[in-house]
Order: sequence, then C-alpha cells, then structure tokens
Amino acid sequence: MERRLYLVTVLAVIIGIALSCALYGLFYRLETTNIKREFERDVESKAAALTQAVELNIEAIYSLKAAYDNHGLLDYPDFSQLAAQTLSRHAHIQALEWIPKVEAEGLPALEKQFGARWPGFHVTERVASGEMVPVSERSLYYPVIYVEPLQGNERALGFDVGSNGRRLDALNRARDSGKLQFSERIELVQTTDDHAGLLMLLPVYHIVSPQSVADRRQTLRGFVMGVFRLTAILQSTMQPQDASLMAFRLLDVNADPHHQLLYQQGSLTTEEQLAQKDFNVTRPVLTLGGREWFIEATPSASYVADKRTRLPLVVFIVGTVLFGLVIFYGFILMRRNREMVSTLAKKNQALDDINKKLERMTKMDVLVGIANRRYFDETLHREFSRSRREDRPLALMLIDIDHFKAFNDTYGHQAGDRCLKLVAEELGRVLKRPADMLARVGGEEFGIILPNTNNGEVVAKQCRSVVERLAIAHQGSLTSDVVTVSVGVVSLESLDAQTRDSVFNLADSALYQAKSAGRNQVRAIRVGRPQSASVSSLC
Repeated sequence: MERRLYLVTVLAVIIGIALSCALYGLFYRLETTNIKREFERDVESKAAALTQAVELNIEAIYSLKAAYDNHGLLDYPDFSQLAAQTLSRHAHIQALEWIPKVEAEGLPALEKQFGARWPGFHVTERVASGEMVPVSERSLYYPVIYVEPLQGNERALGFDVGSNGRRLDALNRARDSGKLQFSERIELVQTTDDHAGLLMLLPVYHIVSPQSVADRRQTLRGFVMGVFRLTAILQSTMQPQDASLMAFRLLDVNADPHHQLLYQQGSLTTEEQLAQKDFNVTRPVLTLGGREWFIEATPSASYVADKRTRLPLVVFIVGTVLFGLVIFYGFILMRRNREMVSTLAKKNQALDDINKKLERMTKMDVLVGIANRRYFDETLHREFSRSRREDRPLALMLIDIDHFKAFNDTYGHQAGDRCLKLVAEELGRVLKRPADMLARVGGEEFGIILPNTNNGEVVAKQCRSVVERLAIAHQGSLTSDVVTVSVGVVSLESLDAQTRDSVFNLADSALYQAKSAGRNQVRAIRVGRPQSASVSSLC
C-alpha cells in the first residue's frame, strides 16, 4: 500500500510537471507568434515608408519630361530654372540632367558648342582607375550637357552615360519601353564617397508616345535623368532606434548578383542569425522601372527580448504550484484514505474475530470445548443429506455417562464439570478422521457423527473402553466404582427410507437398550440395504 501510494504520488508529480511544461511551451509559442506578427507589421511599415520615399522623388523626373513634351528642347536657362524649382522640393536628388542622343559625327560640333559655354568641355568616360578621360570611339553617345545644380556635379558635365554597361542598360530599357526606368545601384561619378546612387530615366522623343520599339529608337531625342542619392533617401525613412532593433537589407533582385545589395543596416552575429532565423521576414518594396526591390529583415535579440513577457514563466510557475497543491491535497486524501482503510481493516478484523468467537460460542459447548447440540443438529442434517444424496453409509452414536447425577451429588458440580471435560477429551481422541464429529447433546450426554461409516460398533466399543480406563472414582455408581458410559449406535448402509429424526431415534433407542441392559454397555443397530434391523449386545 505504501509503495503504491509512493508510485502514484511520483507519477502525479511527473504528470503535473509535464503539463506545466506543456503550458509553458504553448504560451511561449503563442507569444513568439505574436512577436513575429508584430515584427512583420514593423517590416511592412518600413517597406511602405521606403516605397513612399522613392515614389515621392519620381515626381521630379515627370515634371521635367512634361516640359520637354510640351515645349520641345529647352535651353540651359529654362532647364536650370525648372530644375531648381523641382530640386527645392526634393532634398535627396543629387542632380537633374538632360542627356541628348548624339551620333558619332555630331560629337565634335557638340563639344565645340558647349565648349564655348564651359571652357574645356569634353565628352568623357570613366576608366577603372576612376579617372575621367575623353570617350573612345562608338556610334552613339549619351553625354550630360545640362546638370542642375552644377556646383558639386562638375565631374558629371560631359560624362557619357552610355559608356557604362549598367547605365547603358537602363538607357536602352527606357528608350525601348517609353517608360520610367531605374538603373542598378551605381557609384556616382560626381562623388567620392561610397554612398549608393540610383538613376531614374525618362525618354524624350520627337513625337509624343511613339507606339513601336522601332519608332521609339528612330525618334529618340534624349533622356531626362534624375541622379538620386539612394542611401540618403533610405536613411530618411529610418528611425534612430532601428539599427538596434533589426538588421535588414534592401535588395534589387533583378540586378547583377554583385550589385543586388542596395542598402544594409545593422548586422547580426552568426549565433544571433541562427537564434532569430524563425523571425526572418521578406517583403516587397518596389516593382517599378524594371526593378524589383525586396527588404529582408531579422530582429535583433534585444527586439525579441523587449517583446517577451513573463507570462509563459508565470503560467509555468502558477501551473506547477496549482498542480503541486492538487497533488499535495490528493496525497493527504490518499494518506487519510489509507489510514481509514487500515483502521477499517483493523475494525473488520476485530469484528471478524468477534464474529468467529460468537460463531464458536454458538457452535461450541463452553464447558467442555466441543460442539454443542445446535451445531450437532446442523451437522447431522448436513451429513444425513450428503450421505443420502451420494448413497453413502452413516453412523450415529449417543453416549451417556452412567449415574452422573449421583456423581454430582457425591463429589459436587465442579468435580462433575471436570469429569465431563475428561470424558470429552478421551472421546475426542478416539475419533481419527477430520469429518468425524463429537458434540455434547445434553447434560451428561454426548453424540458422535461418523460419516461414510457402515460399522460404528467398533468406535462405540472404543469409546466405552477409553472412558472406563480413565478410572475416575465414582462411589455413587450402582454399576461400577469408576465412571462408565452407556453407548447406543446405529449404522446405516442406506438412508433411502430414513429421515434425520428416524436416525436419531434409532441411536436413542440403542442407547436406551444399553442402559436397560445394566449400563456400561454398547448396543448397536445395523440398517442394511434390505430394510432389516438386528440388535446385538456387547459386554
């Protein structure tokens, strides 16, 4: 019982801790999901801000193109005035430029024309060392002839935009599509820092909206181009705390792999990247001008830590405490139940003992310690029924102490009681089989039931002899100077024609005959299968 209680308690503790851990894990995952959703909203908000910042600057290019479409080619003063007005509304534009289409044979005249305005003007290109040199020979040139503001952009004046492959790709896409096109991330020729630049180009044609690619190539005049400080535009959307909250990259997925990275803020260690990989978020920023920009963001450990609450831990602690209280209460109840069961078992045992004692008292004769008349009658009924059912023999013996009243009168009742006990003990020794039964059926009368016995005379003779050998003095006896008994026994081979009472009456009749014959005698009645009876006397 103690071991089972211990095992139940241990199992309950394990289940309680497991459930608390499961609740902790559930709330932790729910909180993680909420943090991820909140981070996704933050990234989407940042992506929207980046999109808006870029789109606001596109207006500058369209205003210049509208002037060329409406008024034809602008001279420098008109271009400069219109560009200056536009730049006043857009702080992150490095320059607005006009780039005409110039064929090879027209290049000398162009250099002469604008050399008069800007002494030393030449159409140039940049070599790998970063130095600006005169352009090499090619069939078409796209030089910058107007730039606003000129101050700070002097290196861009005369630069052949088509001399660079990535810039030329943007020019050709703008020419053939007739729509706004963005370049890949570039390094600006007019700056020496490592800030990223971006070109936005709108083509200008001799006719408005040519319909075919061939017409667009044939009627191309040049390009209105905006040079944007991409890094400055992106940084304008950033909050001071962004760098500590997340690391993100802005990627141009259509660009050459070496130039896909447009902007990067913050960085995470390899361990942090692995720890926060489940929070990675990718969101589109811009699909315009032949480019597709995406933002990839990962929260910092501090971002996640700041969003974490103590709720999962509180749930775990509360759950553990509650389970602990329940287990403790259950343990107390089980101990009480065990004590109650133990107490009840003891009481039941005591009650069983009392019942057994009472049963013995109801079945046993208290004076001599053998079965009483009641139990004798029950046993006789049972053995009679069994013998009759199984067609087995049965013997019944009645024994009476001779002149016992005179013994009590002579020696007293205490001596009489001792005599009864001694006689009962000796008669009990004669019986060898467990099924044989000795009982006190009257004051000085005993009865013996011998199941499955067809000749009780032998046992009756032994009973008379053992009592006589006790040699208990009996001066009041008219038969002998010692205590003797008279025995009547009936032996039945078949009980078909008998009843319990008839069997008892036969034994009683045999006892009467023994007494009538002078006592200290055995008289036997045998009942065979043929209904016959005979009486014999034994001395």
